Amino acid sequence: MSAFTHGKAERNAPADSHAMNAAIQYEPPALERPRLFCDPRWVSAFADSFGFDTDWCVCKRGDELVAALPLLPRRRLGRRYVNTPQMMPYNPVWFAPADDRPPGRVGRERLEACRAIAALLRDTFGKIDIALDPSHHDMRGFTWSGLQAQPRYTYHVDLSVDPRLHASKKNALHKAEREDFALHEERDLDSFITLQRLTMQRQGKRLAVPEPLQLKLLGRMLDEGFLRQFVVKADGAIVHTRLWLFDQHHSVVHAWQGVSDPQWLPRGVYTWSTLALMRLMRDEGRQTLDLGGANIDSIAQFKAGFGGQLKLYFRVSKPLPSLLGLLRGRRG
Repeated sequence: MSAFTHGKAERNAPADSHAMNAAIQYEPPALERPRLFCDPRWVSAFADSFGFDTDWCVCKRGDELVAALPLLPRRRLGRRYVNTPQMMPYNPVWFAPADDRPPGRVGRERLEACRAIAALLRDTFGKIDIALDPSHHDMRGFTWSGLQAQPRYTYHVDLSVDPRLHASKKNALHKAEREDFALHEERDLDSFITLQRLTMQRQGKRLAVPEPLQLKLLGRMLDEGFLRQFVVKADGAIVHTRLWLFDQHHSVVHAWQGVSDPQWLPRGVYTWSTLALMRLMRDEGRQTLDLGGANIDSIAQFKAGFGGQLKLYFRVSKPLPSLLGLLRGRRG
């Protein structure tokens, strides 16, 4: 297995043409066909909207860029930490396209790259909590470097076939068909905020992200083309709105956020809008819908009703030091 190195010491050192060298840089690297959540413009939108710094953990073999991981680090009580922020579904590693190289060689190269990245993260940040995406299956590079990988779940729906709906969804659809629902695509963030307030009141919850920051981020996402807003109207009023995210280099669409006027929920508006958007996405040539998490019992049951396939993804974290380790550190 090839060696790998990491950290500040390697930034100005001659690159070993056979070793994986991981380092932190502040300028976004040039990435070929990046997935949505590691697109430099997506990362920049989040950083600018929330006032985060932006780091890129890049891994190279010689001068060849092999992998990159965007980071939005922060500082608390004098310690630097990095996590996947609120409203960001995934924080994936970008890998150089495999092209026509043998799968075994690509797999080994990516494993080594993840080991180098994980070692650098481990030694740089006091706390780590990053959500990779479902395309990343091999966690050995992270766990072999002393990090933890905890399983999480989402549902993927194949948009090329008719969904196999659960009976509860069929019943909701029958109710919705009695209403005069109409789906439109329009930019109306005020309606989203209004319905979100009603949703929070119904659920007895408080917003994790203040409305002004949300509006700043959502406006930027709409401008960049990552986000599209759809509204459902009934009796001339907006009763439901959806915010879906679009990967510009891949055929995946992400069901990100949806809020409703509570009085319309029993009439099947959520199910109706989801199925209407699935048909629209299929007509536009999209292949896969990510329903956006299935890690709470009630939410998982609701999303399972759309006939998707359960998908695994991982949250990578740094284990907390043991009390014995802390005592040894103080004595040393």
